[in-house]
Parts: sequence; structure tokens; C-alpha cells
Amino acid sequence: MTVALGQWAERAACIRYPADWWHSDDARDRERAASVCAECPVQRECLSFAQDWYDSLAQTRPYGIWGGVLYPSMWEARSRVGPIPIAAVVHREAS
Repeated sequence: MTVALGQWAERAACIRYPADWWHSDDARDRERAASVCAECPVQRECLSFAQDWYDSLAQTRPYGIWGGVLYPSMWEARSRVGPIPIAAVVHREAS
């Protein structure tokens, strides 16, 4: 399934960086992505898009960091309630 992003995505800060930072299990990549998200001019739109997608109960779900929030993979989601703020993940991984 292909998901069409809105026009907001053209203004996203992340388009200048490696996409795999936002879909990585590596703590350094997640930290880099979180710092870019924190300064992104469309963070709200990105998060709203991901949350609407997550809430839609579509066959596929967002995975990775969207709008500063980590959406776990389906495997990870089994052990968690749902999306969690990336700042909490980065802080926990740094400890």
C-alpha cells in the first residue's frame, strides 16, 4: 500500500536527511531524527497525518518517527500500548 503525503511534506525538514533515520532501530539515528523533528515547521501536520493513519485501522500502519512520535513496528506494538513521544525513547536509550 502506498500512502500519499499531503503538500505539507514538501516543507518537512526531514526531506534533506536520510529517510532511514526515521525508520531505524539504532539509537543514534533516532536521536538525529528527533532533533530534526523538534525544529520542523510541519511537525503538527506530520503528526496529525500519522495519527489519522494509525486511527484508520488500515491494513498498514505508520512505522518509525512521525511528527516527533515513534510509531512502533507491528512486532514492537505487541508489547506496548501504541505510539510514544520520541523524546522519551531517546532519553531511555541514552540511559
